[in-house]
This record gives sequence, structure tokens and C-alpha cells, in this order.
Amino acid sequence: MPVWQMIHGDLLDLEADGLLCSANPQRNLSGGVGGAFLLRYGPAMQTYLHDERGQREPPYVGPGQAVVAPGCGSPCLAVAHAVAIDAFYNTTTDSIAAKPFDLLVTVFPDRR
Repeated sequence: MPVWQMIHGDLLDLEADGLLCSANPQRNLSGGVGGAFLLRYGPAMQTYLHDERGQREPPYVGPGQAVVAPGCGSPCLAVAHAVAIDAFYNTTTDSIAAKPFDLLVTVFPDRR
């Protein structure tokens, strides 16, 4: 059974098997947790995400989808980049609520 904790601080200072962070449809690490990850661990994650984007048609990630990447230099085994908005930023709170994420199954299928 998962154990949940609430902690106030820098997410990147915590030791964890995985990290879930919000992402934009283009997978640019431009701010928030993604931007902090880029500053701390360097460009390997951004390179991975852009390479993955080049293999996808269409190239953007839709609402309710996530890209799961390796830790790319961080202590995490995986980093899931979850997208809640559409590529044109025509998103409402209702449309986000209608797209549930099932990332525990995607990232750690053996840890439900």
C-alpha cells in the first residue's frame, strides 16, 4: 500500500522513485518544476523530450496524456511529464477535470 506524505520544500531536494510534474504540450522545460529540473540537472531531460517529440505525430502531447522519461541525471527512476492543456491553450477547468491521469499504472505498474 502506498504511503503518502505532505512536505513543504523544494521537490528536487526529495529522494523519490519518481517525479510527476506538469508539462506543456511541446514538452519544453520552460518553468515550474520542469524549469528547475533543467537548471539543476542540465539539458539531458530537455534533449530526451525533444527527441521523443520528433518521433510523435502529431508532435504535441494532448490533454490527459503524459510522457514518461528516465531520471536523466536525477536520483529518480522516472519523471512523468503530464499535460493538462491543449496545444492551443484552449483549456478550461472542466476539460481538465474530464481527463483523468492514470500515471501510477504508467510509471510504476507494479506499485498500485
